[in-house]
Amino acid sequence: MIYIATSPVYLREAEISAMQFKETNPNLSVSIITPHDPKIEFEHVIDVRQPRHNMSDKIRNYVNSPYDKTLFLDTDTVILDSVEEGFKLLDKFDLAFALDPEHGEHQEQVPDSFPQANNGVLFYKNNSKFRKFCEEWLKEFEKTKDQFETQEQPQFRKILWEHDIRFCVLRPEWNLLLDFPTVADGRVRIAHSRILKSIDKDRYVNIMKFKTKLQENTNPRLIRPRTGRSFEIIHVKPPRVKSKTRVLFHIKNNGFVYLIKRIWDEILG
Repeated sequence: MIYIATSPVYLREAEISAMQFKETNPNLSVSIITPHDPKIEFEHVIDVRQPRHNMSDKIRNYVNSPYDKTLFLDTDTVILDSVEEGFKLLDKFDLAFALDPEHGEHQEQVPDSFPQANNGVLFYKNNSKFRKFCEEWLKEFEKTKDQFETQEQPQFRKILWEHDIRFCVLRPEWNLLLDFPTVADGRVRIAHSRILKSIDKDRYVNIMKFKTKLQENTNPRLIRPRTGRSFEIIHVKPPRVKSKTRVLFHIKNNGFVYLIKRIWDEILG
C-alpha cells in the first residue's frame, strides 16, 4: 500500500492514516512516496524528484510503487477494517476504484452515461498496461489542467473511456466519501474525508468514536455530513411484506393451485 505526499501537511495526514492502516491491516506493507522525512516508519520511503505540487505528482508517481499489486490511498483516508480481500480483484482486473458522487463537467468525447471515478482509493497492477494508462492520463492532464482547475479526475474518466485497461468498480464501503450524503451496507473498509483528519489533539479519539458509531450496526444506513464536523447516521429498515399480501400476490400471479403446492412443499421440507 502506498501514499503520495509532496507537502508537509499531506505527509502528516499520511502518517495518521498509515497508523490506522497498520492497526487494521498488520500483514500488509505500507510505503510512501514523498520528498520529506516521515516521523513514523514506512516499509519504503521513495523520493519525489522535482515535485510540481499539483495533481500531476500523483499521476507521475503511481508507477513508482514498489509493489506489483498496489493499493493507493489519498492522505485524507481513514482505514476502518481489513482491505486484504480487495487485492483479489487484481487477479482479474488491472484497476479498481469507486465512483465519484459528482459527475463533473461535460466532456464531448465521453458519453454522459459513463460515470466519473474517485481515484483517492485505487487498487492497481503495476504492469505495462497501467503504466501506459498513466502516461496517457498525464498527457491529458497537462493539456487540460486549466480547463478543469487542476483536477485530475475528468482526465482519468476520458482516458478510461478510450483505453482498453480492464477495470472494476468498488463497492462504496471501500471508499466512503463522507463529504456527500452516502449509503453504506455492511462494514465500511475505508472512509474518505478531510473532515476526519483535522490536525488537533483529539483527532484520534474523534475517529475512533466515529468508527464505533459507523460499524455498530452494519445494516443499510445513510450517512450525511452536518455542520460542526459531525455526521448523522440514519438506519434504513426495508419495509416488511405482510403474509396476507404475499398470499394474495401468489394467488393473483400464479393461481391457487400453485400456492397450495408451494405450501405443501415447504411442509415436507
